[in-house]
Amino acid sequence: MADLTTSPLQSPSETMQHPGAIFIQLHTFCNAKCINCPHPFTYGQKGMHPKGIMEEKVWNKIVQDIKSMEYRNQIGLYLQQEPLLDSTIFKKIKQINEETQAFVVVSTNGSLLDEKMRKNLIESSLQTVHININSADKEQYEKMTGLVFERTINNVKSFVNEAADKIHIEINCPVLPEVDTDKLIRLFPNIKVTTVQIKILT
Repeated sequence: MADLTTSPLQSPSETMQHPGAIFIQLHTFCNAKCINCPHPFTYGQKGMHPKGIMEEKVWNKIVQDIKSMEYRNQIGLYLQQEPLLDSTIFKKIKQINEETQAFVVVSTNGSLLDEKMRKNLIESSLQTVHININSADKEQYEKMTGLVFERTINNVKSFVNEAADKIHIEINCPVLPEVDTDKLIRLFPNIKVTTVQIKILT
């Protein structure tokens, strides 16, 4: 598979002029309760920041700015939320593709990747999808995320089968003492699994 982590239009001088990535948070909501995520303290029940959805006029202004600066690097449509909760995300990915020289990356927990979601995501022609899976063990996973293990794994496996030759896919796994990352690698043998060192503060 070709390396899709950088834009083919980049040059060293362009990389120096622009940041390697611009992250845009379209809303503040998430369907998971991951123990390694700060979302509960930013936008969740204990959140310190106001919840909401980005206004369309703000989004269109951002797109015009990206276009006018001839930005050619990554647009990450994710931060502290689940991007696939936004029904307009597919239109926005296509808008970036059609109106700018940038490329889109999305990071998701994968639980919402049902048949319709997979089809829309593939047709949007984004470049990279990072899928965050905390564990390959059902009990651990559900305790750590509040999501249904079988639904996520089945959805992600289907997405990998349908999109592997169209979209660059990586799986991210936080490394906690009790997590067997090798088990996750065996579960997805044909996908790069990236481990992320996590320390839970008590």
